[in-house]
Amino acid sequence: MIRPGRLIAFAAGDAAENMALDQALLESIDGGSEPTLRLYGWRSPTLSLGYFQSHLDRQTHVESAGVDCVRRASGGGAILHEHELTYSLAWPMTGMSAGANKQLYRQTHAALADAIADFGVRGAPFSMTGRNVVERVDGESESESETTGDPFLCFQRRTDDDLIVNGYKVLGSAQRKGRRAVLQHGSLLVRASRFAPQLPGIWDLGGTSESITELADAVAETISRHLKICWKLGSWSPVERERAEHWSAERFGTSAWLERR
Repeated sequence: MIRPGRLIAFAAGDAAENMALDQALLESIDGGSEPTLRLYGWRSPTLSLGYFQSHLDRQTHVESAGVDCVRRASGGGAILHEHELTYSLAWPMTGMSAGANKQLYRQTHAALADAIADFGVRGAPFSMTGRNVVERVDGESESESETTGDPFLCFQRRTDDDLIVNGYKVLGSAQRKGRRAVLQHGSLLVRASRFAPQLPGIWDLGGTSESITELADAVAETISRHLKICWKLGSWSPVERERAEHWSAERFGTSAWLERR
């Protein structure tokens, strides 16, 4: 059965705005709106900390010392957002069976693997690279029991479903649950950032196009196919905009939130 959904086309935002829009999106789907896929970028290089990371730990990554910094509402390691395609997918949990969040995670990553294959880049889940790792959905848990000793940067960590190209992680995602919906957002590295040059993106690894809009279109199409959903191009509602402004001013744009840990 094909279900309807809303697609919010690619646009760039600043650090607090991007996180606030994701929070407003989760609230909207929690309140009964249809599934929504948002594709976005970053107006300036930004370091996003995982919810459980210490703000002081950013001092361990001297390359990003001068860039904007924001704290996500989801877990996992820090991400240097510069040359990437970021997505957020808000999905109702109504009728989902146990483990459905992990299923959504895997289906979405499989869709993005198909999308980059259209540009000549072959990726596979880390679990298929022949290495033994503990299976978990990065950031799904809201407890503080994250693995100790993990590298500071998300893209230097590995979990089973991370997408790997030529030994490099190019896609990582995290989830945040509401009462009746789940928000999954993730980063697909397009090119290495000047602030994290050791982490290549898909164009560094053999991609045949450098058009972010072509890549965004391919991602929307393959997610549509894998999740059996028909996207209709839409826009933010006035209520969603209002809630995003609230969350930007009261949470994501504040030093209290950034330095809470």
